[in-house]
Amino acid sequence: MQQLLKRRSLLKRGWLVSLLLAAAISGCAATAPSATLEMMLQRTNADDISSVNKMAMDDQPLRAFAMLEGILQKQPFLSGYAAQISAFLGRDNATRALFDSQRKPYTADKSVLVAELSARNAIEEIVAASKNYRVVIINEGHASQRERVFSHLLAKALKPAGFTHLGFEALNSGGETGIPQDGPTRDTTFYTIDPVFSDYIRQTKKIGYEVFGYEPDHEEQSKGDQKQQFYAREFGQAQNIKRVLDANPNAKILIHCGGGHGSKALYRGEILMGGHLMAMMSADVLSIQQGGGIPNSAPVFDLPVYQSVAPLMLPSKPTVFRKSDGKWLASPGFDMVVFHPRVPDIYDRGGWMTMDGYRKLHLVDIPAQPARTLVRARVWPLQARGIAMDQVVAYAGDTQAPLFLPVGEYQLSRDSETGEKTILGRVKIK
Repeated sequence: MQQLLKRRSLLKRGWLVSLLLAAAISGCAATAPSATLEMMLQRTNADDISSVNKMAMDDQPLRAFAMLEGILQKQPFLSGYAAQISAFLGRDNATRALFDSQRKPYTADKSVLVAELSARNAIEEIVAASKNYRVVIINEGHASQRERVFSHLLAKALKPAGFTHLGFEALNSGGETGIPQDGPTRDTTFYTIDPVFSDYIRQTKKIGYEVFGYEPDHEEQSKGDQKQQFYAREFGQAQNIKRVLDANPNAKILIHCGGGHGSKALYRGEILMGGHLMAMMSADVLSIQQGGGIPNSAPVFDLPVYQSVAPLMLPSKPTVFRKSDGKWLASPGFDMVVFHPRVPDIYDRGGWMTMDGYRKLHLVDIPAQPARTLVRARVWPLQARGIAMDQVVAYAGDTQAPLFLPVGEYQLSRDSETGEKTILGRVKIK
């Protein structure tokens, strides 16, 4: 019994290390710069975080977020993690504000020679460049639905260019076997309970991608000290991707990862997944950064390079920049940075949720309530333990909730902050 309890404790700590480290190595981490990983581990109650995650995966994301708000009052350095849960609730502006709550304002990077930059359509440029690579890596910030939207659209564009496999950090190695053809369920993994992420996997499977997971087993990541755990995760991710490459000699693979895992540079002297994979392949990979290219809750919180190039971005399309020497504007360890322009909100939600016409706005009429609720749309007929196609927080007093839905039929429902569920009916989007 003591050995079993010790094992569970190590697994929980290993999982918590992974969670906090994901924030630390992200290009846009929201944690306070002075909060080291060890300090965060000492000050974080793993049981509290485990309860929040369990509640979210038990189809109660709003209730989980409400619990986390209470934790934040004593542990504000967890704002980056709280933003990950907030992202599931569909209000990107509120998520960005939470994400920025522990940040300091920035100023523009005057070293960027903007006169030498040429703005290009990001997807078109990546597809053209991908002809020279067997592996393309695209990252996300775990609190950003917008970056998942872009990766989804990029995966669709890369399919005609010969890409065959799509790997996700969010899935454990061998995770494909647990995903039904109609998409992830609440039994899949934590991040795929996000409607945008779940549909990303659902739709790419439909167009023929072989989806696989490459995250190592958490027990393997829990052995040794922090440095050994770090190595085990980064090396293990690369090793699992290499196995897929070896088993499929003609495959071209898109890798979706979090934060800095795709970097080809060292992080505090340690090799990340991207560097390990290049060494194993004896070949280069195309690694793309999104984190530094996302607009935040206010322009003063945008990273310095973003502030410098913002006036040059394409008005409504994700942008990459070519320099006068032909190279891309990049960040350390990455070949290019995708910059997302500020676009007008639609009913207080990110205008990019239309996904170039794939999703359409549907306003749900709802009776006003004195507290927040979560309005949700699930594909009809219902998938057992399925993930909503979209969901959005309705605030106290709201009489409408904006949902973005692809063509299809959906069951509409509403969840209270305490977990009560109400069926609102069905709707067809044409």
